[in-house]
Amino acid sequence: MKVLTTLSDQVDKLASLLQSDSEPVDLRIVDTADLDASTHDAELLLASYTSDEDRALARALLGNLKNLALDIPVILLVALPDRERIVEGLRIGAADVITLDDDQHLLQVIKRTRAARSERQERNFWRQRFAASERRCERLMDSSRDAIALISDGVYTYVNAAYAAMLGHQDTEDLVPSPVIDSFHPDNHRELKPLMRSLSVTQPIPSERKTFRMLNSNGADFSIEMKVGQIDYEGEPTVQLIAYQKDLAMQPGFSGTVATTEGAETDPALVECKQVNLKRMTDYIHKAMREAVSTQRPWLLHYVRIDEFDSLQGDSGVHTAEAAMFAAWQFLRAQLDQSVPLGRVRDNAFLFLTSDRTPADARQAAETLCRSLDSEVFDLGELSVNLHFSLGITAIDDDAEQATSWMDRCLKAVRTLDTEGSAGTSTRVRLFEDLYPTSLGGLNEEHNIKQFVRQMLEQKMLGLVYQPIVALQHQDFEDYEVFTRQTIAELPPGIPQDLFKRAFRTNVAGDLDRWAILESFKALKNRIITHPKTRLFIKISAVSLRDTSFVPWLRISYQATGLDPKHLVFQIEEKDVSLAISSTRELSAQLSRLGLLTGVTHYGLSSSPGRIFSDLKFDFAKPDQSCVLRASTSTEGMEHLSACIAAAKSAGVHVIVPFVEDAAIIPLLWKLGVHHIQGYYIQSPGAAMDYDFSSQE
Repeated sequence: MKVLTTLSDQVDKLASLLQSDSEPVDLRIVDTADLDASTHDAELLLASYTSDEDRALARALLGNLKNLALDIPVILLVALPDRERIVEGLRIGAADVITLDDDQHLLQVIKRTRAARSERQERNFWRQRFAASERRCERLMDSSRDAIALISDGVYTYVNAAYAAMLGHQDTEDLVPSPVIDSFHPDNHRELKPLMRSLSVTQPIPSERKTFRMLNSNGADFSIEMKVGQIDYEGEPTVQLIAYQKDLAMQPGFSGTVATTEGAETDPALVECKQVNLKRMTDYIHKAMREAVSTQRPWLLHYVRIDEFDSLQGDSGVHTAEAAMFAAWQFLRAQLDQSVPLGRVRDNAFLFLTSDRTPADARQAAETLCRSLDSEVFDLGELSVNLHFSLGITAIDDDAEQATSWMDRCLKAVRTLDTEGSAGTSTRVRLFEDLYPTSLGGLNEEHNIKQFVRQMLEQKMLGLVYQPIVALQHQDFEDYEVFTRQTIAELPPGIPQDLFKRAFRTNVAGDLDRWAILESFKALKNRIITHPKTRLFIKISAVSLRDTSFVPWLRISYQATGLDPKHLVFQIEEKDVSLAISSTRELSAQLSRLGLLTGVTHYGLSSSPGRIFSDLKFDFAKPDQSCVLRASTSTEGMEHLSACIAAAKSAGVHVIVPFVEDAAIIPLLWKLGVHHIQGYYIQSPGAAMDYDFSSQE
């Protein structure tokens, strides 16, 4: 539990009291009314309310919490019971005002306040979910071929295009809002009256099918059967009328549309793509379970989620999102063998099964599939979009479980990708087995990895090292790249050597980023005193890239140091950029407004060098190590590296070639117009920024 407090002289007592009654407590002292992003996850604020100075700070804190819309309840503590102080404290917004020495009362109030906060947050969560469901329902009604209308207090509150067309109107606004009774023949007015009354939430009207005589815009009447029922719409009980498509087909003007639609739906390919059919794929999973037992060879289940589905549906509507699913299905079907079972199991996801690959091969194939998708641009009517997959894979190796449990494993893998971001992964592909590694001993749980890394930060078992970046032409700055290294000689027994790789697959990467940035700022500030041209290149992980609180934190931290922005460059990996184009664009824009430069690292792994620069603006580009090593050993590798360098330069981006191991390649890099080089040939990473740049002039 994270608790903020203004009682700096009572910290030890409060910590002991709170820890004796609940889980471990992280107690942070607040001595100013300015709250930063690091306070957003606090559960409580305990503030002194005794002296005039205390009261002024408490009022300011309550005002800031309200302005920042932070749900952090405030409990005010007074030295002695005082009725006026209690009334005043409650009036300004405190959750409660109690006496400081009344420990049991304080614990009870904290327990009650935390429970109320938890209930409030859960209520808000479900309210948002309900609102999102309601919006989606309306979008589905908009796209429905059935004629649908909603009635409240005797007027139309909603009609879709099919209902408006049924009554001869070109626009739904011709009917909303207008009296419902005008659309019905006088013979039906008596039957309509019960539907025009106020509705009850607890006693809804029964659903039934009725035949009505309707009046179209020209005054002509026609008969049609409709379903009458009650639903909630915008929080109020509402009458819903539905005339189904098959009944509309009998009306003039609808037969052609229905016939065309029915013909299209007979195409098996469209049915496979457009219809969510979990049962069909469950049958395939049952078959795979039986074959896995009989042949002793596992099948692999792949869950493929289209990441853009929800955003497209929210921004551009159901039709555009469905067009994206059809485009993704066509792409998948073209990449997979025709014998591979493929089906849609959710609005935004497909399943397919394979039996001819090992898990490692399946992962490699899935990563290749994702990279191939990156280069595709799909035409969705007025939009041209890039689509991205998130894949979860699991092995079906017995028949002891329910068929759907295998899909749940895939879902767990995909959701883990969402939790950790794309850090440490080349593409958004996750094996279920990766979640439960067997070679970690005591660190086989994500929680323990995070805990150990945070322990290393607290005990100063981590430090920074610096590697120089040297210009081949003109050296404006003394450039260094910052790396994080362990300060202990070796990790304790049982701790895997790839601990940091695993850690950067979790959200602890954000903690590592912030620690490294703050330490870099301190080192840079000291260095500039004697070397005013020093500039640092600092890497940002995928977790920070997607963290909306990162830039506000960075702005505060950076401005507090008083550093000139020209001395800093922030770098992002190309694979992280490709999985978060919009987040990168927003981060780049915010950094640019602060005057900070940006760079892309591990550049050149995408299928088309330079494509990244058409979407985003960078100041520096650093090719991936594999591109440099291949250039040193093969002609094809050199051609690829040359293409990457040329593409970056044509976009006005400065190129830094890392991993230069000997002098042989330097003349060629100079000829290609490379701006900077970096590597062990220049100098290995060291604990100090001590490279002699004057020797290169």
